[in-house]
Amino acid sequence: MMNSMTWLALALVLLQGASVTTPIRVGDFARQLTAQDVMALEQIATAGGAKSSPWLLEGPFNHIGNSIRMYLPAESQTAQVRRGRTIDLFRRRGETLWRPMQTMTQYAQVVEVGRDFNSISGDRDIHRPFTVSGTFSDEELLSLVTFIRGSPGQVRGSWPISSLSGDASSVMLWLVEPSGSGRLQRVLVVRQGSDWKVTDAITGIA
Repeated sequence: MMNSMTWLALALVLLQGASVTTPIRVGDFARQLTAQDVMALEQIATAGGAKSSPWLLEGPFNHIGNSIRMYLPAESQTAQVRRGRTIDLFRRRGETLWRPMQTMTQYAQVVEVGRDFNSISGDRDIHRPFTVSGTFSDEELLSLVTFIRGSPGQVRGSWPISSLSGDASSVMLWLVEPSGSGRLQRVLVVRQGSDWKVTDAITGIA
């Protein structure tokens, strides 16, 4: 017969396993998904080559109401930067079938020192992951994101980064207001020596 300490250890293992396999949800649409919806998405991720369930579900994005972006487990990770792939899906209103929108894209997530990557506090959390198009080292991503979060010039550094594209010398970023208003900010940044410089920052409604 198991003693109380053995039962406690078993319970902790089960709880830890549940926390890993239950995706974080960002956005009202993602939070309203049923258990069956999440199970279907996890099956799609596995069929697409993911070794385990997505750790985050984000939706909607690209202003498509019934869309979900799945963030798959990290493929590389340092103390502050981790990277992986996303799968973008949508379904028509009233349907249960999820359809792919595009091929897999890359994502990155940059967090403060000592912070857990999975401790996203909500839609407003600037530590949310973002998609990446282009070639950047972990050091370049960390430097750039830290610069943007410092709100240089007219940059709204308190808004989460949605996407980042370009290369280590010239970068375009999109920041999204987390209130659901549809407001975005496009920021253009160039590299000057070891520093970054904002060349343009335009805020508007998509």
